[in-house]
Amino acid sequence: MNPYETLEIQPGASPEEIKAAYIRLAKEWHPDRFTGEEKLQAALRYRDLTAAFAQLKDSVKPASSPSQAIVTSAPEQDQATAKISLSVYTPGVQEPGTMAKHSFESGQYPAALNSIEEALKVDPEKYENHALHAKILQAMDGDKRTLIQALEHCLRLDKKDADSAIKLAETYQSLGMHTRATRYWEWAYNLAPQHPHFQKEAASTKNKAMETVEDIGGSIRGLFEETKGIFGRFGKKN
Repeated sequence: MNPYETLEIQPGASPEEIKAAYIRLAKEWHPDRFTGEEKLQAALRYRDLTAAFAQLKDSVKPASSPSQAIVTSAPEQDQATAKISLSVYTPGVQEPGTMAKHSFESGQYPAALNSIEEALKVDPEKYENHALHAKILQAMDGDKRTLIQALEHCLRLDKKDADSAIKLAETYQSLGMHTRATRYWEWAYNLAPQHPHFQKEAASTKNKAMETVEDIGGSIRGLFEETKGIFGRFGKKN
C-alpha cells in the first residue's frame, strides 16, 4: 500500500497536508456514517486510511513534544479540530474483527461472516477471530466442516478451551462421527468436569433415574394393591 496514494496526496507532502488529508478522508469514510454492506466497505477504507497515516505520522510528529503529535505546527483553531477528529475517529472502530462483532451482535450474520473472514486473513493466529467465526457459523447453521475447522483452530490456540471441545463433540456427534465425538467429550470433561453442560447432563440423568425409581415404586404399589384385592376377594368367598 502506498500511503500517499491512499491519503490522496503527493509524495513529499507537508505535515499539514498529510494531517488535513487524513482528517478529511477519515470524516468521509468513518463507518458510523454508513449502514449494511456499505458500512463494511467504509470500515475497510477507513482501516487503510489509518494505516497510511500511521506510516507517515513520524513526519508530522514534533521531535521536542511527542505528546502534541500532528497538531503542534497547525494554527490554534486547526489544532483543536485535529484533536477532536483524531479522538473521535479511533483506529479500533474500523478493524474487521470489531466490525464482525458488531454485525453479529445486531443479527447481521452475512455481514459478520464477511468481516470475520477478512479479519482471519489479517490475523489468522488470533483466538478471538476463530471463536467468533465459530459462533457466526453456528448462528447461520453453516457448513459443518467449516465450523469444525474454526473450532479446531480455537483448540489449537487454546488447548484449555472446554467450550470449543464441547461444541466439537456435539458437531461430530450430529454428523454420526461418534469416535471423534467421544474424544472431544473426554477432552472437555478432563478440562472442566464442573462445566454447566456436564452439570446439566448429570442433573438430567439424576432426574431420569428418580423417575425410573418412582415408576418402579408405583408398579410395585399397584401390584401390591392388586394382590391385596385378590386375597381379599378370596377371603370373602371362604
